[in-house]
Amino acid sequence: MQIWLARIGIGLAAVALCTGQAMAQDWVKLGTSDSGDVWSVEKDSIDPSNDGLVYFTDQISSTAGSETSDEAIDCAKRIEYLLKTNADYMTDWRDHGHAIESGSAMDAMREYVCAAR
Repeated sequence: MQIWLARIGIGLAAVALCTGQAMAQDWVKLGTSDSGDVWSVEKDSIDPSNDGLVYFTDQISSTAGSETSDEAIDCAKRIEYLLKTNADYMTDWRDHGHAIESGSAMDAMREYVCAAR
């Protein structure tokens, strides 16, 4: 009986450890705007895909709160796509790409996530 309980305890500890690691986030601060908003990318979310886009999660934080978005960037064409903001999914996101301006906060994100491919 004691061996059985020990095995259950080890199993539960392993599940808790894996769950904690899956939920861990590694945010990398990329800049701060003039108004004090902080732009960050979740480093472990960066996913270069076979479709030519790099997918990632970013966050803008301010004193009023934070907004998390799932995005994709076409590194070659310098186009950003918004897939999801907080809980709002964009169903036709591929039809709404935005050109990335040089020197902008999004350009800093582009440089960071595109270097990961």
